[in-house]
Amino acid sequence: MVLKHVATVLSGSVRAQDILCRFGGEEMVIVMPNTTIEDALPSLERVRASISDCPVLWKSNTIKVTTSIGVSELFMPSSSYEALFETADKNLYIAKENGRNQVVATEISKSVISPPAADASSFGP
Repeated sequence: MVLKHVATVLSGSVRAQDILCRFGGEEMVIVMPNTTIEDALPSLERVRASISDCPVLWKSNTIKVTTSIGVSELFMPSSSYEALFETADKNLYIAKENGRNQVVATEISKSVISPPAADASSFGP
């Protein structure tokens, strides 16, 4: 019931071009195409606040719901989807460890993950 409620709030909080999906368990992913971390943070803070401001009513009880959000940015072609999700997941756990109900963002180092070096033999004679 709570997960369904959160999904409904999320659906009304993201932009038309964003992609919202369940990533397993109680985790959701919002893919925000062509959006930097700096541009995403205000939107994600509004998402966090929207969830926090909309309690779930169940059997005459009010259940306060909060969310922790981990943010990551993909730099093409120098980073991978695996690094993107790993960084977002790490930031999610930092948000939870720091008291929950917050947005945490760090960038994937552009130099940590490099594209594979070109093989000189693949360029012809």
